[in-house]
Amino acid sequence: MKKFLFFLFISINTFSQEHNFVLENAEVKWEKIYDVSETKKEDVLDKVKSFCLSNISYNNLQLTDDTITFQVNSDVFNLKKYGKKKFNSSMIYFYEYNYLTTIEFKDNKYKVTLRDIKIIDNKTGYGLNSTFTDYFTKKKGTQFKDNSEAKDGLSLFNLHFSDKFNIQNTELKKSDW
Repeated sequence: MKKFLFFLFISINTFSQEHNFVLENAEVKWEKIYDVSETKKEDVLDKVKSFCLSNISYNNLQLTDDTITFQVNSDVFNLKKYGKKKFNSSMIYFYEYNYLTTIEFKDNKYKVTLRDIKIIDNKTGYGLNSTFTDYFTKKKGTQFKDNSEAKDGLSLFNLHFSDKFNIQNTELKKSDW
């Protein structure tokens, strides 16, 4: 019996997905902190601007001393990059995504927050226009769905967003901000 309970405990922990999505005020947002080698906030800002903004379709750029805010338009998910095939993948990966991005800067780190993540169907013809909150939550946005499609989706989108905003493959925990 002890072996069975131990196996069950290990199995549950193995299948739990870790991601940087959080629910705040009944909205799904994504938040991640990255550590960088640059010691001055201005150097971090310059590096993020040169890397991130050159690889993203955006508009409404607003810049303050230690924050950049902009709207990302028509972001697409690369199935091949994460080992997925079109044939057996959920439709969620075929849409485009628009979202509000805020990048905050401190010495040696920056924090990326994505809000108002919208799903835009410009390809399939089904006309789905929704939000991550509608797609990945239940009980009026108070809980994440716990089915395998939602868990896999959040995990894969976490990788997608992490890669998109990582300028040198380093990251910190939320408590380090």
